[in-house]
Amino acid sequence: MTAGVEFESAVLDEHLRKALSDRPIAHLCLNGVDVLLGGVRPRLVIICGEPGAGKTTLAHQLADGLAQDGRPVLFYSFEIAAPPLVGKSLVRLSEGTLDVASLAGNDAIKCADQAQRAAERYRNEIAPRIAIIERPSDPVEIGALVGICERETGIKPAVFVDYVQLLPTQADQMAADERLAIKASVAGLRRIVNSHEVPVFAISSINRTSYGKAVAGLDSLGGSSAVEYASDQIVYLAVDGKGDERRENLAKPQRPVTATLLKNRYGATGSVRLVFDAEHACFREAER
Repeated sequence: MTAGVEFESAVLDEHLRKALSDRPIAHLCLNGVDVLLGGVRPRLVIICGEPGAGKTTLAHQLADGLAQDGRPVLFYSFEIAAPPLVGKSLVRLSEGTLDVASLAGNDAIKCADQAQRAAERYRNEIAPRIAIIERPSDPVEIGALVGICERETGIKPAVFVDYVQLLPTQADQMAADERLAIKASVAGLRRIVNSHEVPVFAISSINRTSYGKAVAGLDSLGGSSAVEYASDQIVYLAVDGKGDERRENLAKPQRPVTATLLKNRYGATGSVRLVFDAEHACFREAER
């Protein structure tokens, strides 16, 4: 039996409620990025850029910040294992007394006291509200866990996916065509945002032909134009400079980076200047 047409008058009150209450549910720890995005809302935000621009570090830092502020976070990491991610969190929490190399290298024993203090901060401030999920999970499974998390905590979680091109799909026939697989993945993330009304931040690769560009176009997104069409906002991270200057900046432990909002479905675009401190696994806003 075919269902009848549901005209807007039947659901208008609910749609009006949502339209008139479209305000941030949280704010990001980097004020410039928060202003650029208009706060954290139930939207699909794509973070893209070439290797070395700090995509995973930025996403992970924002995730930690939301967890510290009391927001449940589901961080899907399909490329980096949980222990190195936690290690980067400890470096950030040490407030400059630790760096990535010392934590993982021969100086680890010398840094034991600082690492222990950072670990206690992580245990108390972040760990109770963040889940780092390494197992392959398609959008259907992610959506199911979002529902479980909201029921158990009473709070809508923020979802982070690292990254779109590694999301598995349920349809075996799509495996032979990367574009179809990516299209299915990003459509699944879109459904999570719409049906669960949660923010989803997903990292996307870019095409190799876009490497080295200060600002790439929307056609630089890797694999499928569906990434562009399904997203609400697209943030492009680029190390500053051109040619030799850019290569020199890319080699620095503290890299000048510009985050440019290439697409904003609900407002203006713009950019913010950042510093990617690779040694301390963190971003900070550039001094003006």
